[in-house]
Amino acid sequence: MPLKIWLPSKYDIPLIGDFLLQQEWVHYLMSWSGMIYDLSIPFLLLYKKTRVFAFILVIIFHLFTAVLFPIGMFPYIMIVASLIFFDSKFHNKIIHLIKLILSPLKKYNIEKVEKFKSVNSKLITSIVIIFLIIQIIFPLRFVLYPGNLFWNEKGYRFSWRVMLMEKMGYTTFKIVDGVSNKYFYVDNKDFLTPFQEKQMSFQPDFIIEYAHFLGNHFTLQGHKNIEVYADSFVALNGRRSKRFIDPNKVKKEEELDAFFKSSIPERLKRIAMRRLWRINPIISFADSEINDYADDFTDAATVIDDLQTSYVVGQGHGNLDFGKNLEEEEQETEIEKNKISSETKKVKNKKEIKSEKKIWS
Repeated sequence: MPLKIWLPSKYDIPLIGDFLLQQEWVHYLMSWSGMIYDLSIPFLLLYKKTRVFAFILVIIFHLFTAVLFPIGMFPYIMIVASLIFFDSKFHNKIIHLIKLILSPLKKYNIEKVEKFKSVNSKLITSIVIIFLIIQIIFPLRFVLYPGNLFWNEKGYRFSWRVMLMEKMGYTTFKIVDGVSNKYFYVDNKDFLTPFQEKQMSFQPDFIIEYAHFLGNHFTLQGHKNIEVYADSFVALNGRRSKRFIDPNKVKKEEELDAFFKSSIPERLKRIAMRRLWRINPIISFADSEINDYADDFTDAATVIDDLQTSYVVGQGHGNLDFGKNLEEEEQETEIEKNKISSETKKVKNKKEIKSEKKIWS
């Protein structure tokens, strides 16, 4: 819940910041009351008997949000825009009040229009209906995209998802020469302000746009075979951060389609292909022929200790004397073993003779 992150940071607000805003129950209360407010306020403003009360709620709600969150002019615009729910008499009073205020300065001619006749009412009605349909359907387009909306942000903008997520990220960019594999890292401060870097680090479209900018920039500087790699870690709603762009974490095949586009570097394509093999239900099962390629055939995995081969430096493999040398070494070791065993027997016999003499003396 984002409010559990945002509200405790407002400890410097007089009276409520150091106590109330630090309480967890206050975070839940404000979340639920905000939801109830958003769902009920249009109907309270439409109903004449509750209109004044609703407008007072609008003022309190938006002034409070203006104090808590840095959202610019939005709260004040919403307060003024809510006046549209009042009837014509109320607006006439406002116009009369404005005339009184401006009359000492200059004479303004404010005409009052009683009726307005439309040239083509059917056309205007059709346009309004189409506009309303767009306003309903367009925010719901996010349901057509796979994955978590707050994570990948596909269809997030204009989706009625307001103040529901808190994301922080850290993204580094590496510029690679695709032929020589030489690379260097980009200092984002050379191109972005702190606010731009903060916003770029966790928004996918900003990351792609910035990567394209870096590619064009270093290409114009004379670098060739430019490949731009982004490594991004993002935290969502207070959770621990994890890698933002990682094909190894994909669980559905269709989500890997983006990694096979022509503009994607070959390294990422190979990673995505390996991931595709692991999650494909047809080839992901255990199979001996496939698993043969998963074994480790490096020297460290296959060579045993003290292994001898027929390879001789300067002569290569297939030395004919190799077998003879082994047989000679084995014979020598056998002879040495026999010598050692015979000497140990002689020593034992001498000890036994001496012990017998001592016993019978």
